[in-house]
Amino acid sequence: MKKITITLILILLTAKTALSQTKTSNIPNFKFETIDKIKLGLSKEKFLSEMKLLKINKQDYSSNLMLSKKLLNQNSEYNVINFYYTQAFNFDEYKIIAKSIEHPTLIHTESIDNKNISSIILLLGHTGEAMGLTKQDSLKGKALYFKQDINQDLFFKIVDLYEHKYGRPEMVKDTTKQIKYYRLYNKNVLTENIESYNNYILKWKTEFLNIEIFPGFNYNAFFIPNEWYSTSTNWVYSNSDEKPLEDDQKPCFTFPYIKYELNEKALKMLVINKLKI
Repeated sequence: MKKITITLILILLTAKTALSQTKTSNIPNFKFETIDKIKLGLSKEKFLSEMKLLKINKQDYSSNLMLSKKLLNQNSEYNVINFYYTQAFNFDEYKIIAKSIEHPTLIHTESIDNKNISSIILLLGHTGEAMGLTKQDSLKGKALYFKQDINQDLFFKIVDLYEHKYGRPEMVKDTTKQIKYYRLYNKNVLTENIESYNNYILKWKTEFLNIEIFPGFNYNAFFIPNEWYSTSTNWVYSNSDEKPLEDDQKPCFTFPYIKYELNEKALKMLVINKLKI
């Protein structure tokens, strides 16, 4: 009797697995695709393998403007972080090559069950040559910082691309709750909340994905075309001066991001359960 019971359990488990595989195998892969054909719902190990197959590049960035050769020679450098990135929004008209100012988008992942990638967050911002290196340093001109300020003109160009692909977004504005955002600090991406008013989030929904674009905050950072971004060694503010911007200074958003997230239907079909604590 015991053997029969064990056999029956194994049959039921096999049937459940087969049913789950049948459900998902009938779904085209592109249904779970995000930017650069990066898929959600994969295990962490499979996700890394897919990133290699897709030839998604990685690079070290300093999360602060200051970087010294001494720090780079240590294994415990405190502000260098390695990221996959996409060049999807690195448009030529906003680059300043001579000053290493470009706009790669850093790819940060999240998992609701600590096993499978359930969302990716695209951190918008700009690069520049890290300060603190002398002309003799071999990394001069190669070591880059990433600052989470982006020219508003570039940001709205990105929004236009999403509207062209997904249609008019839902604009959500809620002043009754704190705003979540993502901030580079040392070697980490911090998920933080701030009580902020007059902020909004653009939202789109597909069959299996929720997509959000958050403009970030107005911290008076600015961009001068063909010249530079406002800079500061402060972790948050690139420009603490609150005076009105001058004619050639273009306003920026600080801490903007784009988020792709599996919706409840996708989580159920992929049998991904939220971690319970």
